Amino acid sequence: MADALRQPADPSSSIVAGHWHEHTAGATPVSAGQMTYDLRRVKTRSLIVRIEGTHRYQVTDFGLDTAKFLTCVHDRVYAPGLAELATPPTTPVPLHSVATASPHHRR
Repeated sequence: MADALRQPADPSSSIVAGHWHEHTAGATPVSAGQMTYDLRRVKTRSLIVRIEGTHRYQVTDFGLDTAKFLTCVHDRVYAPGLAELATPPTTPVPLHSVATASPHHRR
């Protein structure tokens, strides 16, 4: 879905409701009911709008800005933070030392 949101917001790049699978290759298949629910939730948050008289949706400018913001947050905050949590510290950090010290040594 993020790839679909990255597309330019013009009529030629609109997304047909039944063809999300083209934009989410390799993702888990989604039922029609789940897709309707998901589209309604995204539409309620003004991230997409339905093109009148069609079954197509277009990403709004707000939706594109939101996708860009969330991508930046992921790249600059979540990914580095999770990588740091996954690797053990090479040098003892004072807080880490206190947290892992036995209760008998705490005062």
